[in-house]
Amino acid sequence: GTRVASFRCLLEVRCPQILEFADIIKKRKEKKTSTGTSLTIRVKENCILTLPVLLQLLDYIYSDSLDFPKLEIKEILYVQRAATDLGLKRLVWQCSHYLFTTMGIQNVHQM
Repeated sequence: GTRVASFRCLLEVRCPQILEFADIIKKRKEKKTSTGTSLTIRVKENCILTLPVLLQLLDYIYSDSLDFPKLEIKEILYVQRAATDLGLKRLVWQCSHYLFTTMGIQNVHQM
């Protein structure tokens, strides 16, 4: 699986579901640092959280926004699905809103 490091306290506040979602976490490792508790998550293979999706979710959790224009439509749909499964309602709405305002005949084939 893929290993990604993050700060546990931030995940606990912004998205505690990601720490408890048994379908995605293969292994967790915590390490005390001078700036807090560092958390390394090993993600199961063939789950909804691929590395690109997980990185987008962490970007959202850290910054409360995503740079949607830099993402492909397919990536936004994967992020939206993961956000739905994790109960991140605001991110689900942001994905839906972006897709609704940018989808048209010229780019619908990208789905």
